[in-house]
Amino acid sequence: NDDVIINHDVTLDGDAPNVNSLVINSGKTLTGGGNTITIDSRDSATGLSIDINGNVSGELNVVIANNLNNDLGLGLDKVHDLTISNDTNARINYLAESASITGNLTITQGILDANNRDLTVGGATTIDNNGTLKCTNSTVDLTGGNVTGSGTGTLALDTCTLTAGNLYPKKITADAASVTCSDYFGVATNTDLTVSSGSALAVTCRRLQLNSVTATSPNWSVTFVGDLASRTIKLGSGELHDVTLNMTDDPTDIQHLGQNTTIGGNLTITSGVLNTNENAGDNFSLTVTGDCDVTGTLTLNDSTVAVGALRTNSNAAL
Repeated sequence: NDDVIINHDVTLDGDAPNVNSLVINSGKTLTGGGNTITIDSRDSATGLSIDINGNVSGELNVVIANNLNNDLGLGLDKVHDLTISNDTNARINYLAESASITGNLTITQGILDANNRDLTVGGATTIDNNGTLKCTNSTVDLTGGNVTGSGTGTLALDTCTLTAGNLYPKKITADAASVTCSDYFGVATNTDLTVSSGSALAVTCRRLQLNSVTATSPNWSVTFVGDLASRTIKLGSGELHDVTLNMTDDPTDIQHLGQNTTIGGNLTITSGVLNTNENAGDNFSLTVTGDCDVTGTLTLNDSTVAVGALRTNSNAAL
C-alpha cells in the first residue's frame, strides 16, 4: 500500500485498490474517468485518508475501507460516489472540512461523522446494517435522493439542521434537530425513531409513517405542510407529541389517521383537514393530551375523541 500524492496532472485508466492515502495538491488535477479509488489507511502525519486541495475532472468514486479512525478532506464537488466500508461498525470517519459529493453516499459499515461541518449529498443516501451517519451540529442537505437503509443502519440527527426529500432509514435518533422533508418522514412504518430525553426535535414534512417512536420525555413536534390529497399518519407504537397541520387551504388536502392515535401534546389545525377515518367506517380514536386548536377542519366521524381543551375559530369545521 502506498500514499498517493498527486503533484502533477494524472488520469486514472482503471480502478485503484489498496491505496494507503490520497493527496491531490493545489493546482493539480486528477481525472477520475468514473473509476474508483479504495483507501484502506491514512497519512500517519495528518491523519487524513483523503485530502483534496487540487482539482478533480470527471467522476471520481472513493471507497474508505479503513481499520483506523481517520479524517476526510473531500472538498466541494470533487468526489462522485462515496462509500464507507470500514472494518467495524465503531470505526469513525470524520469530515475535516465541509464537503459535498455529487453522487451517492453509501455507508455499509462504520460511522461517517459530519464533525460540525456542512455536508451535501447530490444523490441517494443509503445507511446499511452496521452503518451510521452522525450529523452532529452540522447543516446537512440530503435532497439529492431518497435516504434509505437496512438492519441497524442509523441516521443520528443529533442537533443538526437537515433537509431531505424522502427520509426513511431503518433507525433515526435525535436530539434538538430541525428536519425538513419535502415528502416522507418514514414510510410504510419502516423506521424506528428515538428522541433523547427532553430534546425539542422539530420535523416538517408532508407524510409521516413510523414503526415506533421512543421519546422518554416527549418534547418533539411535527408540522404537516404542502399540497397533497389523501395522506395517512401511521405509527406502529409510541405517540406523537405536538402536531400542527399547516397545509394548503384546500378541502382535498387531508391527513387521515391510520390507527388509534395519541397526541401527547397539542394539536393545531391551522389549515387543511384531519380525518379520523382512513377508510369509511374506521372511526379511529383520537386522544389529545393537551389543547386542540382548530382553524381548519377536524372530521371526527363516529370516533371516540378525548382532548384537554378544544378551541375553534370562526371558519373552523368539525
